[in-house]
This record gives sequence, C-alpha cells and structure tokens, in this order.
Amino acid sequence: MTIKQTTIFSKWLENLKDKKGVSIIRRRLFNIEITNNLGDFKALGSNLFEMRFFVLMAIEFISLLRVMKLFFY
Repeated sequence: MTIKQTTIFSKWLENLKDKKGVSIIRRRLFNIEITNNLGDFKALGSNLFEMRFFVLMAIEFISLLRVMKLFFY
C-alpha cells in the first residue's frame, strides 16, 4: 500500500516536540506500507481513512484532529 501524506500532516509531524511520538507515528506508517494492515482506523469515504493512535504523549489534540487524515491508494 502506498501512503500519500498531505503537506499539512508532514509539517505537523516535523514540528511535534515529542520525538517518541513522532517515532511511533512514523513506524506505524512504515508498517502499514509493508503489511497493508491499517490497524485501528475508521473509513471516512472513498479511499479516505482516519487512523487512531493511542499513545501517551503531549501533542496538540486540536491540530491532531485536523491533520491525521491520510489518503491511501
């Protein structure tokens, strides 16, 4: 599976202060590309999915809701 990230998401991920959280998110995206297993997700429409992360980290949850939507092809 190929993951196409939005510019907003990429910038948000780069600017996260919690590097452990960034590592967890990147690892999950990598695993999705390798295994084609989305894990915990919700289908939002045609080829649009929302992934859910349950990680104890300090992130801006309002920003998270805006940018955690990725396109999968």
